[in-house]
Amino acid sequence: MSLRNVASVVGLLLVFVGLSMGLALAVSLLYGDGDALALLGAAVLTAAAGTVAWRLGGIEGDLTAREGYAIVTFAWAATAVFGALPYLFTGTIDSFWAAVFESMSGFTTTGATVFSDI
Repeated sequence: MSLRNVASVVGLLLVFVGLSMGLALAVSLLYGDGDALALLGAAVLTAAAGTVAWRLGGIEGDLTAREGYAIVTFAWAATAVFGALPYLFTGTIDSFWAAVFESMSGFTTTGATVFSDI
């Protein structure tokens, strides 16, 4: 199993997650809600981490089934953790694990939430 293959694919996914956070940044700027700087920080940190992993990795030949399983596992974990950053940076959720839970819930569209007042 090549960890470079895994890092490359997961890194590229994180770049896309970081870029998609730019949509939330645009809405924040449009409405002037005061969270733009926090969202920018989360987007830049996510895209930068993804870029580093993507560039340090590199596809070496065909992906194996084992690498595919590793990619899926690490991709879910990485997107949940980096997806939690906007919640943490804006102060919407104070607990790291609650933010990761909310992020994973959003990515999987389960509908579970840590918010009680919705």
